[in-house]
Amino acid sequence: MTQLASIVEAKFSATAIHVGDDIILEMTGNADVAAKQHLAPLLQSLHERAKQLGVKRVQVDIRKLAFMNSSCLKDLISWLDRARLEPAGGYRIVFLSSANQHWQKRSLHALSCFARDLVTVEAS
Repeated sequence: MTQLASIVEAKFSATAIHVGDDIILEMTGNADVAAKQHLAPLLQSLHERAKQLGVKRVQVDIRKLAFMNSSCLKDLISWLDRARLEPAGGYRIVFLSSANQHWQKRSLHALSCFARDLVTVEAS
């Protein structure tokens, strides 16, 4: 297990680790204005590292994320757009979500429709 990135703000944190064929990105708190300045660079960096490491999957664990504003969702869409332009055999993206966070179901459904062949959503 290798830590790739870590962000710690007052109300938001994100940690990315590399484990085997996966990168696991865990986000907690509120992805709002304070998180926005960090999220796009983090996702760009993870995309590059995923390609370098040849990972098969990036798991995005948002089960402890209480809120994500539209600007941060746009950063996710930009990342998905970059990832889906990769040649066949690139990595897949799995969102791990919480059934208790109703906004996640709606938002992740939209993301999965945007990148149907790339994104999977697992709710618990």
